Amino acid sequence: MGASSLQRLERRGDLNYSAQHFGGNWNGHLRFQDFQIVDKNHNSIDDPYTIRPQLQINNRFALPANLEFTSRSEWSSFDHDSKVDGERSHFEMEMSRTWSSAAYSIKPAMRLMHTRYTLNNNLSDDTPERSLPSFSVDAKGLFERPLAGSYRQTLEPRLFYLNTPKRSQGDIPIFDSGENEFTFAQIFRTNRFSSVDRIADANQLTAALSSRLISEDSGRELMRASIGQIFYFRDLEVTEDKNSAAIDENTSNLAAELSVAPNKSMRAVASATYDTYEEQLDRSNVSLNYTSERNIKLNLAHRYRRLDYSQSD
Repeated sequence: MGASSLQRLERRGDLNYSAQHFGGNWNGHLRFQDFQIVDKNHNSIDDPYTIRPQLQINNRFALPANLEFTSRSEWSSFDHDSKVDGERSHFEMEMSRTWSSAAYSIKPAMRLMHTRYTLNNNLSDDTPERSLPSFSVDAKGLFERPLAGSYRQTLEPRLFYLNTPKRSQGDIPIFDSGENEFTFAQIFRTNRFSSVDRIADANQLTAALSSRLISEDSGRELMRASIGQIFYFRDLEVTEDKNSAAIDENTSNLAAELSVAPNKSMRAVASATYDTYEEQLDRSNVSLNYTSERNIKLNLAHRYRRLDYSQSD
């Protein structure tokens, strides 16, 4: 048998809104979140922040000449008994244009971000601010060929360039941000951190290749295989901890994914990251999901993280 220790129970309320106004798509999100302390002997400095509340409003507009405008606005209030707390306001807007055909698409995008804090019990600036631009180009190709037995195979190369200048962020507390887990999907994100307490600097190119096997009779995707890597043109200086050293590697880990669905009842998914400097597997996730016509479900999974854990479910 296994034993577990639960120190906190999450209590959260969410209200979501989605509609079309003024020719655009709008969605809103309101959240209240805190935690009930179960273990009274725990260290309170490790408690997550209470959010009272967090309000987000996003919109997307299709403009003439195939232009697209998107924006995100957020206001959040964070509370903590043992840390610096306060309010955070964030606004970002993006303008992009897509050129596409049946064989390719190219999407350059320019975004501008601004964040402002009003802090309590801070040892330095009580109202730090940060503004910075970011530029990206996402280029995709699509090639396909017929196979015997009414199947079709695709080959989909992708290049994603991202440039975001460095901004000093050492005087900004971390309310709800952390470095995202490195996965294949992560290599195409414009910020390697979750939330906006840290916005990563970048001058990098992601190169990836995917291939899909599709049944022409049903249109169902039977298999997808993907592999990709980031190439860094300068050191990554923005870190979660202001005392951490810059990342001076020339490339990221190699990220790969494989998804196989031979029929409607079964799907197997495997993902892995490979450390090309240490020449060893860094992380892996393998799962098998089966659902019969009588709704009998079977789920098997294994997760591995080097020097940390190896778990099976």
